Amino acid sequence: MSVAIESAPQRRQTFFLWVAVAFAIAVLWGFGPTYFLRPFLHTRDISWIVHVHALIYIGWIVLFVVQATLVARHKVDLHRRLGVLGVVWGIAVVVAGFAVTLTSLQTPGPRHDAWNAIHGPAASLLWLTRINTGDPMAFGLLFVGAIALRRHSQAHKRLMLLACLALMLAAVARALDDVGWPIYLGPFGFESPNSVFRFLNTPFLSAHGLNNLVLLPFFAALVAYDLFKTRRVHPATIAGGLVVFLLRPFAVLLG
Repeated sequence: MSVAIESAPQRRQTFFLWVAVAFAIAVLWGFGPTYFLRPFLHTRDISWIVHVHALIYIGWIVLFVVQATLVARHKVDLHRRLGVLGVVWGIAVVVAGFAVTLTSLQTPGPRHDAWNAIHGPAASLLWLTRINTGDPMAFGLLFVGAIALRRHSQAHKRLMLLACLALMLAAVARALDDVGWPIYLGPFGFESPNSVFRFLNTPFLSAHGLNNLVLLPFFAALVAYDLFKTRRVHPATIAGGLVVFLLRPFAVLLG
């Protein structure tokens, strides 16, 4: 994995580093009660496949922060060498995302019934895009684009950032659920029934594939960065934003 390959001054690189740090904080906050604090708080049981999925995703966030740090410190050669590991890890992210979802579909319930009622590869792919697997799908598309454009640093680093953003829905949604009072511990972490952001996590948004709207502040920050630096929004930012925010709604529309 690689975040940027260029020799610009350090001050021009810190934006991507700070976004990477913000992603890490969101993961720690969002999954603290259900994963990182499990020795002290019990919310729900976790299967081995979910543990593998979590470790791979956490490793990706750590690698993303490391790569952004290397670029900010002008250690581009090490950044490129570590990118070989990033390619392998990125593939693991997609595989783990599909594996944990397909495994969960074997558990009896509404999703299990809906999955078994689907016929044909096209219908199956559209349905998977609408649910949790939509995130690793978006990640995979942007990740492949970033690797293909690794020699074009401006496009590469934006696509890699947006690929990482595509994985942040669960973490950010859980973190936003905490904003309010009172706060109680539920099966998926801390929650506040009075959170001003609860409207972003509703059946309506889920049914229309619009859950990723909770990620808009990160995307808006990237757009603002583009406008500040170049007076225009980079084409990679536009293309990546379309994938992050419209892939699921498009699948819902076709479905």
